[in-house]
Amino acid sequence: MCGRAYYSERSVDAAAQSLCHQKTTCGTPSDSDPGSRVIYSIKDSKKNSGPGHTFRVIYASANGSVKIDEMIWGLIPNGGSISSPHRIPTDEGFSVSPHYKMFNARSETVHEKVSFARYIRSGQVCIFAVDGYYEWTQPIQQVKKQPYFVRSRDLRQPLLLAGVYARVKTGREDESGKDEMISTFAVLTADAHPQYAWLHPRQPLMIPDLELARAWLKNNPRNVLEEIRDIAGSTLWDNLSVYPVTTKMNDARYQGDDCATEIKLKKVRSIQTFFSPRTAHDKIETEDESKSAVKKGSKPKRKCASGGIESFFKREKDTEPKPVAGSPSETSPSAEIAISWQCSTCTYVHSRPEQMFYLACDICGSPRKVADLASTKKPKT
Repeated sequence: MCGRAYYSERSVDAAAQSLCHQKTTCGTPSDSDPGSRVIYSIKDSKKNSGPGHTFRVIYASANGSVKIDEMIWGLIPNGGSISSPHRIPTDEGFSVSPHYKMFNARSETVHEKVSFARYIRSGQVCIFAVDGYYEWTQPIQQVKKQPYFVRSRDLRQPLLLAGVYARVKTGREDESGKDEMISTFAVLTADAHPQYAWLHPRQPLMIPDLELARAWLKNNPRNVLEEIRDIAGSTLWDNLSVYPVTTKMNDARYQGDDCATEIKLKKVRSIQTFFSPRTAHDKIETEDESKSAVKKGSKPKRKCASGGIESFFKREKDTEPKPVAGSPSETSPSAEIAISWQCSTCTYVHSRPEQMFYLACDICGSPRKVADLASTKKPKT
């Protein structure tokens, strides 16, 4: 998982209402819940956000009730000290970098790793409800990475991402003299579904239904984890939609309205098209472009000779002096024609049919010289 999500209050409220069977006031942190004081605020939605930012996250308190608290994405497992306190988003000089170290955890080994096992044992698990999340691929012959958006086919249905959370002391005191607390969380991941492994080898662990979501929060998380992984890996992807979005998303600061809007990718021409004859359709397009340019008063585009690179050698052959009638080259049955060419630099002989049209040596890359054209010949039969 690349660590970028589309978050909105609508998704959190929809998930909380479904889990609580009532309004989201059931999830409002209270003073009776130690460490649940809200010490930072967030905006209504974040179209392009990742670790180091604050989100409303669903969890279960000690008495089993479902609650919502503001947490920072990116787990911090240990408390701070007076000499080295943890910073919160409202502090001057706050940095997101520490939160990138543990913003996700492998669900297969989360109960074994020292950094995460204690949260599974103590039931400190949570649900991160989002509209969707982003992944990136590196297209061939392109410099920029291409972002994709993953969401539910039902736009009203948020994605429920399983996670673990920690609540530790920052190492400072708040205005009332009590220990200042910081709440952070990490998203669990699993192997990507085979159908979408081309997008990323890992994916967030998505809880497929509300019953499992309630069981994840209130029951033994370790027992429920296996069931979530099995169901999510086999059926959940049938209900998801994956499509490309604007490359403006490559900037983590971008928050435009088109963050999650589907786009059409431009087709990249294969290099093989430069060595194959043009079709009638290509010729018609070129003529139409030329006529359109003339109408607009601009200089028409220069037409390429049909036949691609083959035409280069055809024109060169046409410019050679034609033999005089009756000359040996015209009448002699032993006249020769070129069937291959030899590089004058490395002496490699290019004998395959397609190599006859290479402009450079296939081995050393040296430019092809005119003298190489007739370096190897075969008698005409």
